This record gives sequence, C-alpha cells and structure tokens, in this order.
Amino acid sequence: MANRSIQPQYYNFQGELDGLYVKSKNGGNFKDLYSFIIDERNIKLAFGTIKSNQGSKTPGTDQITINEYKGFSDDEIIHLVREKLINFKPDSVRRVFIPKADGKSRPLGIPTMLDRIIQQCFKQILEPIVEAKFYEHSYGFRPLRSTHHAIARTNFLININKLHYCVDIDIKGFFDNINHNKLIKQLWNIGVRDKQVLAIIKKMLKCEIVGEGKAEKGTPQGGILSPLLANVVLNDLDHWVASQWHNFPTNTHYEDNRPRYRVQKKTKLKQGFIVRYADDFKIFTNSYNSAKRWFHAVKNYIEKNLKLEISESKSKITNLRKRKSLFLGIEFKAVAKKKKFVAQSYIPKDSMKSIQANIKKKVKSIRINTIPVKVSELNAYIRGVHDYFKVATQVNKGFHKITYHSNRVIYNRLKGKVYFHADNGSNKGYKKSGYKTFNVGGIQAIPIGNVSHSSAMNFSQAHTIYSEESRVKYGHKEKAAHMKKAFAYLERNFVPNRSIEFNDNRIRRFAQTQGRCEISGVEMAFYPQMVRCHHVKRRADGGDDNYRNLIIVHELAHRLLHATKPNLIEKLMKQLMLSDKQVEKVNKLRSNMNLFTI
Repeated sequence: MANRSIQPQYYNFQGELDGLYVKSKNGGNFKDLYSFIIDERNIKLAFGTIKSNQGSKTPGTDQITINEYKGFSDDEIIHLVREKLINFKPDSVRRVFIPKADGKSRPLGIPTMLDRIIQQCFKQILEPIVEAKFYEHSYGFRPLRSTHHAIARTNFLININKLHYCVDIDIKGFFDNINHNKLIKQLWNIGVRDKQVLAIIKKMLKCEIVGEGKAEKGTPQGGILSPLLANVVLNDLDHWVASQWHNFPTNTHYEDNRPRYRVQKKTKLKQGFIVRYADDFKIFTNSYNSAKRWFHAVKNYIEKNLKLEISESKSKITNLRKRKSLFLGIEFKAVAKKKKFVAQSYIPKDSMKSIQANIKKKVKSIRINTIPVKVSELNAYIRGVHDYFKVATQVNKGFHKITYHSNRVIYNRLKGKVYFHADNGSNKGYKKSGYKTFNVGGIQAIPIGNVSHSSAMNFSQAHTIYSEESRVKYGHKEKAAHMKKAFAYLERNFVPNRSIEFNDNRIRRFAQTQGRCEISGVEMAFYPQMVRCHHVKRRADGGDDNYRNLIIVHELAHRLLHATKPNLIEKLMKQLMLSDKQVEKVNKLRSNMNLFTI
C-alpha cells in the first residue's frame, strides 16, 4: 500500500495538497504549479520523505547518499533545490539490474540524491491532481491501494458479475518505451497546464543513462516520478475500456449500475471490466466472443493511441472455468460449486519452489550462525510470504506442501544446533498450532504451515488521503492493516548491537502503544521506519533494557529529547507542535539525561 513516511501536516502543507485534489476533481486546470513545487514546505517534506526511504543509502552517479545532506540546514537544502531548478539539467542516471523470479533481470535507473529530492517535490504536487482523475479500478503505485485490492476486485468480477473469461494483453517493455510527447500531452489533458513544469518533466524523461546515452523514450524504473507517470499513460486506456461498458453513456440516468447493465446486456455492446496494477492488467468478460472483441480492440487502442507495442506470445484469452490465469503472483480459476462457479486462487508452483529455496538459504544461515537475529530474519520472510499469499483461497494447501518439502531440510540442517518443540503460540499475530518448530535465544521460528485464508477486501472508493473527512473516517481500517506490516518491519529490522531483550521489548512496547509516539501521540503504524526506542534511564546511569525503562517515540521526538542546539530545538518544536503537557514530559525525560529544559 503506498504511503508517506513523513506527514504533510508536519509542515502545515496538507491543506494545499487537499486543495489541489478538490480543484482537479472539479475539472480545474493548473497553470502555476511551479510555485507549489518550490514552496519551502514542499521541499522540506520531500527531503524528509527521501531521507526515510530505504534507498536513501544508495548513491547515484555522483556517489552521494542522503548522509551528505543530513548536516545541511533547511535554508541550504531549499537553496540547492531552487538553484538547480532555475536552469534544470538532470544528472546522469546509474543503471543497475535486479534479478527477477523468472531468472531474467529488471533494469533500474538510480538518479542522484538531489534529483531524487527534486522528483519527490514534483510527485507531491502532481499526485493529488492526477489522483482525482485516475480510474477507480487501477491499484498500482497509488496511495492506500495494494495488490490485495486488485485481487479482491478480481474475485468480485468472477463471483458476483460471473465473468469467467479474461483477456491478458502484455505491453512490450512498457516502462522503457513510453512515448514522451504523448505523455506530456496526457499531463496537459489531465489539467497540468504549467509549461515550466512540463518542460522540466520532459528534461527528466530525457536524462542520460550511463552506458546507454540520452533517453528518447521510456521512463526509468527506479525514478521517484516514474510510477506516477506510468499511471498517467495507462489512465487513458482505463477510461477508454470503462467507456465501452462500465461507464457507457446512456440517455437515461440510473442511480444504480445494475439496471443499466441489464439494459446494456440486450445490446451488442461487449461486456467487460478492467482491473489494473501498473502495467499488469486483465479485462474480465462473459463469453469467448466478447473476449475476442476485447482482445483486438485493446490491442488496437494501445498501438494506435499510446504508441506502444504488444507482445503477441504473452497476450491471450483464458476460459477461467477450464484453465488458471496468473495475476499479481496468484493463480485464479472459476471452479464449480453447487449450482454456480466461484473463484479459487492458488500459490503458483514456481512461487512455492522459490519460497522453499529461500527458506533453505535462511536455515543454512542459522546453522552457520545460530543467533536470535537469524531466526528473526527467517520469521520476517515467513511473515511476508504469509501476508502476501493469505488472500489465496488455497493458501493453506500451498503452505502445507511447502512445509512438507522444507521440514526435512530444517531438521537435518539444525539437529543438534537447536531445540525442536511444538508451537507454543508465542509469535505475535499467530495462534498456537500443532506444527513443530524451534527456538533460538528466546525467539521462536514461525511454523511455515501456520497460515489460513483471509479474504481480500475491496477498496473503498470514497477513501483518499486528500480529504480530512476521509482520513478520519477510514484511518482505523488502514491502521489495523499497517500494524501487521509494522510488526514485520520492526522484527526484520532489529537494532544492531543491542540485546535480544531490547529488541523484543521494542516490539512489545510498540504493540502496547498501538503504534503511537509516547510523547507526541503521532501514529507510526504507517511508517515504522520512524520508530525509535528511548531509554527512560540511560544505560550509562544504570538503566537496562527492561520493558518499563523503554518508551516508543517518533524520530523527530527522539531528536528533540537529545537536542542541545537552540536552532535545532526551535525547528523540532515547530514541526511537532507539542502541547504544554507534552513539553513537560519531554523536559522530564531530558532531565534524566542532565539536559536543560526547553
């Protein structure tokens, strides 16, 4: 699920973003976006977001990481960004290749750190504008949406709409072949009418890739802005497909879609709905004849209107009653049940083999170095695959097979190294099971087969991060989902060179506070990378890692606790906007470290 690591509220900027969304929703155009982009609040927000990203330690072609900029003042960072944008010329992009599950490689383009900050400045302003115009059933690289929402929509179309044919169209090298001129026109049509902004985006698109030269087409995967621009390109396809059935214009106004669809079924229109996640999409329809019509129509639209090529060998029509179809790493089929067909979903065989291989590697690592952190790494991996595949209806059967093939390896590699015992239910978020497991230094390995199906929930289309009402109304649902991910993150990212007690109590304290900063009250379930664990009584003064001697705080609050420079204290106080009572708590904790009151 897309998310912000730093909230715009910290910089008093949320109102501006909400305003852009509302204006765009109402059909407005934007001729002066540059002033928003270089607004000091937007730049500070962009820097904070990039700083908290895991990729901030990865250098670009200039070999600079975020650490080089951490010592800069706000004014220096703002000046750097504004100065570069006056006559913008992007730095060259470093090309790296990431291995894919099928053995092939995915090319990524790594911009320099300053260019990443600038791209983030653009993304923050463009996102509310395009979000207001995006089709409701595209789910990739959008705030709050996830693969599980796309899977839920797939289930809905198979089970409720009874659409058992699907059309797959594969676009050849989509990200590498996006037509720049077409994309700029699409941004203009969406409402981005600031020519200075469009000119800079075009320069970003045409940046030099080391070893390959200047890009004449495509948007490099790895760029901050690339996913948003890719969605802009395919948004036209989404709306065109929807206009053929889902949103087909009619003379009669219908309050509900169902009577309209009943009327449309009597016509020669081809019934169909698109579900898209980035460049991976399916069109679901009711018959082979309709599927053929959709196949040729969509192929023609992509080639003529988007100037992109189709891979004939990878594009196909599938009768879901007879064969499985792969979507977002999960296989789907319509299976007869009583007098109807229902969606069943499975973990693909290739994925099961990959999971087994990864478990084998991590178990080997435990054998070589039998320490708790290695078990935590295994647990984090198991939590991750459980969390992703739990929406498959046959997830339990899949992991039962994985368990069967993995247990012998685990036992043979670890016998004599660890104590094997029955699962005692000590893993957070997991019920006690009958599976055999093992324990290292108080950390119990999560049984591989201890997973059950959890239905994917449809995305609530009224939900947006650009509405205060929506943020309040749906916040609790988001938080519940993100707390699980936060636990996995904290478990995976143990604080190095600290005791097992410290790291265990860090997670327990986070759970007890429901992910809230114990000073500011800020929610951290959505961005666990900002979580810090503070000792009430310093270890240097005899404090220990006991649960009662630890508190969970946001990174900004933690910096405030230790700050000694007046200008830094003033800056942090402005960002945190603490009440008198909260300041009193800060001062009490500072006094424990013999620091002056603020």
